[in-house]
Amino acid sequence: MRRQTAIGWLHHDVTHRGITAWLLSAAILLFYIVLYFGHRLGQGQWSATESGIFYILFAGIVGVGGYMLWSDSQEAETVRKAQMTKTAIGLVATLLLATFVYFTPALMKMLGETGLAQSLSQLEWGATGNAIFQAIYGVILAFGMASMFAHRKEKGQPLKVLGLLAILLTSTLVVLFLSTYLILAMPGKSPPSTSLFYGVGTGLKLLLWFLAGFGGMLLVSLGGVTVMVKKKEHAENPHRFIGMVMLLSFFFTLVAAVHAMPTLMGALHAKQDPFRQLALSMGLDSKWVFYGLLYTVCITSGGSYMIWKYWHNKYQVIRTTVVMFVQATIAFSIPWILKLFQRPDYYFSYIWPLKVDYFYPSTIAYQIKSGLPVPFIVYSFVAGLFLAPLAGIVFGKRWYCSWVCGCGGLANTFGEPWRHLSNKSSKAWLFEKFSINAILVITILMTIITALAWYSGNKPLGQIAMETRGLYGLGVSAVLSGVVGVGLYPLGGTRVWCRFACPMAALLGLLQKLGRFRIRVKRDMCISCGLCSKYCEMGIDVRNYAQSNQNFTRASCVGCGLCSEVCPRGVLRLENVPRKTRKAEDLGGRLNQS
Repeated sequence: MRRQTAIGWLHHDVTHRGITAWLLSAAILLFYIVLYFGHRLGQGQWSATESGIFYILFAGIVGVGGYMLWSDSQEAETVRKAQMTKTAIGLVATLLLATFVYFTPALMKMLGETGLAQSLSQLEWGATGNAIFQAIYGVILAFGMASMFAHRKEKGQPLKVLGLLAILLTSTLVVLFLSTYLILAMPGKSPPSTSLFYGVGTGLKLLLWFLAGFGGMLLVSLGGVTVMVKKKEHAENPHRFIGMVMLLSFFFTLVAAVHAMPTLMGALHAKQDPFRQLALSMGLDSKWVFYGLLYTVCITSGGSYMIWKYWHNKYQVIRTTVVMFVQATIAFSIPWILKLFQRPDYYFSYIWPLKVDYFYPSTIAYQIKSGLPVPFIVYSFVAGLFLAPLAGIVFGKRWYCSWVCGCGGLANTFGEPWRHLSNKSSKAWLFEKFSINAILVITILMTIITALAWYSGNKPLGQIAMETRGLYGLGVSAVLSGVVGVGLYPLGGTRVWCRFACPMAALLGLLQKLGRFRIRVKRDMCISCGLCSKYCEMGIDVRNYAQSNQNFTRASCVGCGLCSEVCPRGVLRLENVPRKTRKAEDLGGRLNQS
């Protein structure tokens, strides 16, 4: 038995809920807390409403954990103790994470009042210092590029992947400048708040910095570090790639933290929003532009890895390419350009009920007053009420959840190493049915109440609507989709938000059950290896359907196609077929089986 290397241990630990995974999850949670609640850091405490939400969260964790412990106690004696131990450890660790989140504002306030923060706030790297940091990022990129070409998974594949990325970059720039031209041609145009070319130059410069780090790490994982590890070892242990990515990710994060430390500590010392000051120091006018850029870089880097890994699978290559293009253009570039021209930012890729505020009368009034083109507003209603449901019936929810949505895009690219961690138990499935449909009902009711309050002018109803919107924005849009949804990647898989809370996924899932999408099972070919169920990010027991020779359509399935990809015998196939054909084939199959 070969001794496990340090990189192999790191890979296993961070992808199987080890201590490294918990630390990584805490770091991601901290990032989102500072991003969403940076304005609270100077105050050092949460508001009464926010504290109430935390108390409910603590009670929910304890309640769910207690129920899981009770369920474990009913198991057979041979597995009871082991299951209860694992559940107890997970429960305590989750409570510790929630406690960490709750006390983050107080910790940040204490940190900002230290002498170290005051000293660092006066530090400036200058041109030479910034050049050194860029050189470090460049070394990472050069090392990754060299190793990528030194170790090829397939002849000519690195050049093909780089060529595809070049086409994507060119297409993004074309869309960016075309969008600029269209915005300039709109009536009632406003001069941009800053030079467009300055903004584009800043964006490309930042993109180069981040790609030098993230892209370098991913390229190292693709090519393998041939200087450190022999090719034969790579063939025997391909997971070493991901381990090296994680090691270099830590190195890059450390360098980036040192680079940004003066700005961040200065903001804490002055009781300002750290990410806002960081964005301004980079030439960006908003922390959300910075976040959008970082989000885009993560999807681009993770997407590059996905394309390289699944180059032999045309469906995965096309799907991932579309996700990267959508994020880089309509989810980042166009909103950014609109902000440059002092227009409200607008995201074509986010649709009601996911982007619930696009249906608020107050939001519509603000958009019209601020000069957002009326066709954009009309698109919100047409897409939310007609186009999205129709596409869900024809193509299934995969057209959105796996091809367009930024949440799903991040999950299927950056989150690829943790897709196998989704909970496969029947209890998780029951909770999923309740939670996601409950969020959908709340979203619909909140939209109706807000519209009625606006048009009726009823002040008590308007107060209820405003408070409900505030709670929804904090609890669902911020905490569940951002803090929890991404922060729990290393612990609960990549689709926690999509599976348990996304109202768009719930709506499209219901339509998918009535539509044409299904996963077809080739009869009597399943060997029960279980890979399909293991790598299903939505926690579906795919193997059970395959063993039963049963074609199926599940509301939660996002059509990522990885179950079909990992199946060693090609048992599974994603299809869009008329319901009559499906019923006839399923009936014929059952008759043949009997």
